[in-house]
Amino acid sequence: MERRARTAAEPKLPGIFETIALAFSALLVAPVPALFPLIVDAWLWKGPRLSPAALTSPLTAALSDQPGVDPTMVEALTRWGQTGDLTAIVGWFVPSLLTGADRVAMGMTFTDRPAVVLSAGGAVAAGVLLVALAVLLTMAFKTLLGRIALGAPLLDANLGRDVLRNFARYLGFLGLAAAAVLGIAVPAGVLLAILQMAGIDLLPLFGLVVSMAVFVAAFLLAFVAEAIVVAGVGPIRAMRLSARVVQRFPWRTIGLLLTLWVALFSLPPLLAMVARGPVGIVIAIVFYAFAATGLSLARFVFFADRLPRAA
Repeated sequence: MERRARTAAEPKLPGIFETIALAFSALLVAPVPALFPLIVDAWLWKGPRLSPAALTSPLTAALSDQPGVDPTMVEALTRWGQTGDLTAIVGWFVPSLLTGADRVAMGMTFTDRPAVVLSAGGAVAAGVLLVALAVLLTMAFKTLLGRIALGAPLLDANLGRDVLRNFARYLGFLGLAAAAVLGIAVPAGVLLAILQMAGIDLLPLFGLVVSMAVFVAAFLLAFVAEAIVVAGVGPIRAMRLSARVVQRFPWRTIGLLLTLWVALFSLPPLLAMVARGPVGIVIAIVFYAFAATGLSLARFVFFADRLPRAA
């Protein structure tokens, strides 16, 4: 009876599309986070390109010597060495139009940007540093989004401290995830090898089980970054809060994630078809930066609204 009365007294939560509309309305008032995708895409458009050729050349040579290797794999690796860019790693974390769009369809070529050719060791070091930079920029981006979702001041003296704290906590989460993967993969690999020598092939079954486990884990932990920023907690507590929200609102979570996924993955090819010439590219980059930031903010609004009901 008490639970029913409390539920009746609680205001109705906004739906998926209302949440997205609220996010874009808030972003119009505080558009600063949209600068992150803008800066990343501006670099990927005109900034220097860090060539991965020093890494791909020995790999291509080793693959070519292997009997029965797929020639398309060798060709793709060779092409990436010639035209790839290590700085695109940042665009895998921070929303970026040019990371996912067809640059050729937009009238770009890899020769448009000056290439910096590194040694193999330099390329590896650059890759590690770029991943760290990408995570730092991501948490700076998300810290601002969290402040908007909570109605807190966007820029203040504590912003740098909060960004570094959230960065450290998210690195902790990534470390826990990597440790969990290794802790399962290594013993499972040894066991599968032993069973394989005994004539028992469980690899297909293991692959199916692992795929299902990864899907469930990714679903339950969909709001870890949001929990770190909004609730101000460490990685383990953030995982618990994310799982609680997802378990309390499973269908709304599925609907939101599917809507955001479709929107974010549909925009780059659509914008690539209409972006022609420098003016078109600038318009496409600005449009995508605002759209991607608004959709990212919708995750925070969704989580912040539902966390009190799930706790």
